[in-house]
Amino acid sequence: MVRTLAESIRGIGSSTEEESCEPASDMDPKKSIKEKSITCLECGKSFKILTKKHLILHDLDAAAYREKWGMKKNTPLVCKALQRERRKKMKSMALWEKRRKPAE
Repeated sequence: MVRTLAESIRGIGSSTEEESCEPASDMDPKKSIKEKSITCLECGKSFKILTKKHLILHDLDAAAYREKWGMKKNTPLVCKALQRERRKKMKSMALWEKRRKPAE
């Protein structure tokens, strides 16, 4: 029973690895980052954020992905709405001010 279970798990794992994404059409890397989504230039799927887990499926990391598609090193792989939301939240938390007060 354990062997059959292990073989079926290996089968599931290998089938997901074998699913290769087709390269996206000739999309401009600058246009891939939209207001509510970011399109993976490797496979053409849309996300709110390109995670390490997704990029590993393409044998890339964030830096290699940016370099491959000609993006600047500091370009976030996040949709614009989520970037704005995160920035607003960090400003409202003002962690830099809280750390200064006890030290003074």
